[in-house]
Amino acid sequence: MTTMPGYRPHVAVPAKQQGMGTASIILGVVAVPLALLVGLGAVPAVVGLAMGIAGVTRQRDRGRAVFGIVVCTMALVLALGVLTWFLSRAAKCGDLTRYPDSTARRQCVEQEFPFARTNPDA
Repeated sequence: MTTMPGYRPHVAVPAKQQGMGTASIILGVVAVPLALLVGLGAVPAVVGLAMGIAGVTRQRDRGRAVFGIVVCTMALVLALGVLTWFLSRAAKCGDLTRYPDSTARRQCVEQEFPFARTNPDA
């Protein structure tokens, strides 16, 4: 390519891509409120964590990817904590020595989880 003396040819610079880090942050932010719903936030948190790690290894958007990893890790810890709490309370109601019949188990579930009442008048 020939140019005029004193001028350099125009070279296109590829745009900086920040997709993986941004996606990781978004999934982490979505995972936090979902984590409070019986640990459902664990799924987007794991996906966001994987995308954040991929963003760090590609070294394109390291800052955003690291922030996404932090947010997704916090959401994952929260989701696993809520899931552990929920399952420990549910396992208590499944104990057949404490609650031998289905009526007693149903009462235990309604006592441990007031939002799961089958009879709203009670």
